[in-house]
Formats: sequence, C-alpha cells, structure tokens
Amino acid sequence: MHIDILVMAGGSEPQWYHPPIENKTQIPIHGKACLEWIADAIQNSKTDTAVSQTYTIRTILLGTRALETKKNLSLFDTFVLTSEDNLLSDNVRLGMEAVQGEYVLIVTGDIPCIRAEHINNILHQLQENDTVDIYVPIVEKSAIEDRFPGSHRTYGKIKEGSVKMANCFLIRTDAFAKVDAIMNQFIENRKSVFKLAFHFGILNLLKLLLTKSISIPELEKAFYKASGISVKGFLTDNAELAVDIDKESDIEDIEKYFQKRGNQ
Repeated sequence: MHIDILVMAGGSEPQWYHPPIENKTQIPIHGKACLEWIADAIQNSKTDTAVSQTYTIRTILLGTRALETKKNLSLFDTFVLTSEDNLLSDNVRLGMEAVQGEYVLIVTGDIPCIRAEHINNILHQLQENDTVDIYVPIVEKSAIEDRFPGSHRTYGKIKEGSVKMANCFLIRTDAFAKVDAIMNQFIENRKSVFKLAFHFGILNLLKLLLTKSISIPELEKAFYKASGISVKGFLTDNAELAVDIDKESDIEDIEKYFQKRGNQ
C-alpha cells in the first residue's frame, strides 16, 4: 500500500519568537530545527522493517519560501510552495494536489517530539480496519501531563476522559472530496469539543452540556450522520503528537522533554 506523509509547514513569521525567524518550523529545538526532528521520525518509520514490508511511504513538505533550502529539500521527496498568508484549509487543499498514495498522513510541522513509533502506531490502524475515511489520534490528558509536566494545553471532556486531538490525522485520499466540503469548519473548531458537537447536531451538544459524557463512538456516528464521512477516533498515550509550538513556554516544555529523552 502506498502512503504519503504530508508535513504542513506554512504560516508567517512567529511574532512571539526572538530573535526573528521566518517560519516556526525552523525554531531550534535541542540542537536541531523543529522540522528536522519531524523528518527524522518519518525516515526512521520508513526504515522500520514492519512498516517497509507493508507500506511504500512518500514524503511531501508544504512550506513557505523560507523553507526552500537545499537542506530542507533533501529531507523530503516533494516540496510544495505556499504563501505565508494562506489559510490552513487552503494549504491542506494545496498539499493534497501533490498526493499520490491511497492514504495520506497529514502532520503539522510544529510537533518536534514525534517519533517513528508514533507514526507506526497510526499506520497500524489501517491493518485493523482499512475502510474508514479518516483516522484521528486522540491523546489522553494524563499522558501529556506525565511527559510534559506543567504544560498548559486545551482539553476537551468526553466520556473517556479529558483529551486533546493530535496534530495529525490519516485520511483516505479518495475521500478527500467529501472532507473538503466541511474542512473549513472542522479546522476552525478542531480544538473545541463543544463547537464540534454543535456542528454534529443539537442532541450531541445537549448531551455534552448536560452530562459531559459524549463518547468517541457517539461522536463518530454523529460525524457520519452529519457529513457522510466515516471517522475512527482512537485513544493513544503518545503525548508527543499533541504538543505543538505556539509560544515561548511550549519551547521550554519541549526542551525539558528532550533533556530527559536525549537525542533519540
């Protein structure tokens, strides 16, 4: 099976970071640019025997002109140029034009703690069920607090507990036309279980408000009913998938993590 991995590295200069840097995926983390850590994880996944015997993986970097360097281009099979002021949804559409595989794993370019085993765990979902349109890792709050103590993240409360959606998801390529129709509202509300429940239907919103016990299977069914898109959400303790870089304190949390982890 052919899989593409699309790394989303668009966006403008992060105003909160000093000294100024043109793209936040170039922020140095534990001796390497953030983007390099992600590229390393993908490469290590590709060379894993279990993965290489099952999947052929091709990598795509979607990025701004600042990333169009010889070093960055050497880390990926294909480069897609985007404008700094493009919306995330527009960048996803642009990146999907370069996709050739049967499935594509879309990863944001600001999660430097990702490792090969995390990617492999996501791909393993295909071996269990390859009929779903979208596979969404859902990270448990306890896992994030364990590996990134003191980190301030936004969580949603569902029946399974307090969770955060990962900064990646796996999508069946030929299902993208269906996803495209609702992508703007999904991306805008992806960090709020409350807002997602609103879009999935008033009954789900009421249940979330009154009981805070809407479950992942209920959300899956509601999503399918509202959009015709089949989704599999799966709990994971791979905290690294949900810890991105949006502010100075995130860098401090991630540096502490790497000091414990080492250069693996």
